[in-house]
Amino acid sequence: MPDIYHIAGHQCPVVWVPVSTGAAATLKVRSHSWEEEIGRIIVTNTSSGGLAARLMTVLDGKGNVTAFLRVDQFPAASPQLIFAGSAGVLSFYFAGLTHEPFAAPCNVVKVNYQTAVEGGSEFNFDAEMNSEILNAYQRMDQ
Repeated sequence: MPDIYHIAGHQCPVVWVPVSTGAAATLKVRSHSWEEEIGRIIVTNTSSGGLAARLMTVLDGKGNVTAFLRVDQFPAASPQLIFAGSAGVLSFYFAGLTHEPFAAPCNVVKVNYQTAVEGGSEFNFDAEMNSEILNAYQRMDQ
């Protein structure tokens, strides 16, 4: 099993707070990503000369987290409660714990388990923003 204290995720973790318990779980991750995107509608009119113009619509976001699987603490068990359909707030740290993270209300939409990764097992999950959980979104250091 790799030395988990040399994994980047210990410097830039992900914090997951499931809505069912409200208890924060700091995930010691191998990697994570967050992507924010704005919806777009392509329109045209005489003022644009028939060329594409875009209307910006809804802000959306999605992310992925990869971590080593600990047999004493499975992702779907408490305190993490990470399983497809679970809801909570994810905080993605990209600049260490001294900077504010991206924090978004999310649903876990997919969980993948994988073996034989550097002598161990890992899991990763995809999450997508859902303002029905909490109507708040925070950008890093905003």
